[in-house]
Amino acid sequence: MEQARRKWSNRKQRLKGERADEEGTLRELLEKDKRREYERIEKEMEGLRSTFEYQVTAEKKWMDEFKRDSKHRNEWICVFKPAMVARGKPVEDGPALKRIMLDEVVKAKGEPTEDNWIQLEGQPATTWALTWHQKHGRLLQQWHGMEQNKFKELQTRVEERRNTRNQTFVDYRRKKNEIEQWSIPPGPTQEELYEIEDEEGEQLSAIVEPMMKEIREHKRRLRELRQRRL
Repeated sequence: MEQARRKWSNRKQRLKGERADEEGTLRELLEKDKRREYERIEKEMEGLRSTFEYQVTAEKKWMDEFKRDSKHRNEWICVFKPAMVARGKPVEDGPALKRIMLDEVVKAKGEPTEDNWIQLEGQPATTWALTWHQKHGRLLQQWHGMEQNKFKELQTRVEERRNTRNQTFVDYRRKKNEIEQWSIPPGPTQEELYEIEDEEGEQLSAIVEPMMKEIREHKRRLRELRQRRL
């Protein structure tokens, strides 16, 4: 009996060790797959960067050439209904100085700042207008008179290409995040562990039962012998 129990215990330990080895192998294979996918994505992104840099250069050239040939320099038209506000500082909560009505054209002193503000010409030196708002979208549109439709077509083309580039890199970042979440399947739940223990208990019972039957038979014979002697 004790020998059967030891044999069964050894078998359980061996199976447990095999499961641990398999899990270690799976983790190693998983890390290799993750590295391979990271390298593939980085290689694709690197190839796209040079293509996108070329596109950006070309788009800047298109815009520069259009503006160079335009008779309207640094002119902007209000496209926000019914009007927008010019402020005393290039900040959204700056003091309001004047209203710029829809379709009104204003002239800027130079190019927009990185945060989309232009300083207005022919106004007090501290008059600023926002060209694009995060919530309301475009407030001022560059104005090119009779060539305005051509400019808007060019701007739409450039913006579509820019959006495509941005979405491409967003998709690649999403893919990298998905790879980061890769993991080996979880082990058995507590309920499944109980089922495994029950199954192992049944297997052990099947092994021990013949021995118990033999012991019961020996006890029966021993009782019969004692009764005969009496």
